Amino acid sequence: MEPIRVAAVQMLSKPGAVEANAGRLIWLMDRAKAQGVHLLCFPEACLTGYRAFSPALIALSPNDPVIAHVEHEAARRHLAICYGYIEQGPGLTYLTQVVTDGEQRLVYRKTHLGHVESAFTAGDELPVAEIAGVVVGVQLCWESHIPDISAVLRAQGAELLLVPYASPKSGENRRCSWNRYLPARATDNGAYVLACNALARNDEGRLQGGGLAAYGPGGAVLNEYYRTDEHMLVCDLDGILPRDLPQNDMRAISYFDRRRPQLYAAALGAGEQAEDPPVS
Repeated sequence: MEPIRVAAVQMLSKPGAVEANAGRLIWLMDRAKAQGVHLLCFPEACLTGYRAFSPALIALSPNDPVIAHVEHEAARRHLAICYGYIEQGPGLTYLTQVVTDGEQRLVYRKTHLGHVESAFTAGDELPVAEIAGVVVGVQLCWESHIPDISAVLRAQGAELLLVPYASPKSGENRRCSWNRYLPARATDNGAYVLACNALARNDEGRLQGGGLAAYGPGGAVLNEYYRTDEHMLVCDLDGILPRDLPQNDMRAISYFDRRRPQLYAAALGAGEQAEDPPVS
């Protein structure tokens, strides 16, 4: 993996205010470009705003001109972006995240929905793509608790896991939560992890949510930010992955490459057979 400068944003998106949200994304692209960023990650549903109840009211068709406009502005700046929106398909509503550098384009529809997301349809693909010279995969919000998702992305070559959120958890609570499991996603898979969380207003009108963090492939925190204001976190990834180092001792071991998938599949198969009812 080549070295790359990445950035993640925490921002406030008003549900349904698509034009204003798009303008904010483009303004932040300019800030990122001025700092030499190659890939910029925005929160879940940043373009439409996040809304769990009646989301179809603010959903966008993937052919909506505002989507083309945002991607055109990123490509014009030679900047790769990861952004999200509520997508309206034929009778279906998805939480969709797009990663694009103007040439390659990855579309991810959230595959594991939260308990308040029953109005959405779950996607059924876990794609990866080489974007800005790095193989990336996406998992959204609470999906980062599910190690199988990261492992499947890693099995397809993912070097950088992008984890956008739209969660009300803030400050030290967010830091403590992420530091329990995101370092494990990085270490187990020998991949970088970049996470960002949306901002929102609570019933009293105060900002909540937020959180930005980058983790190295050994699980170390490379950079972080947990205040509740709009912010961009910039981080340089040196591109050194365990999978690319000599595997002759335990100091730089690629744990993922030491797995025995056939063993696990056989054990699961045996367990499923044991649970089958006897045939009378």
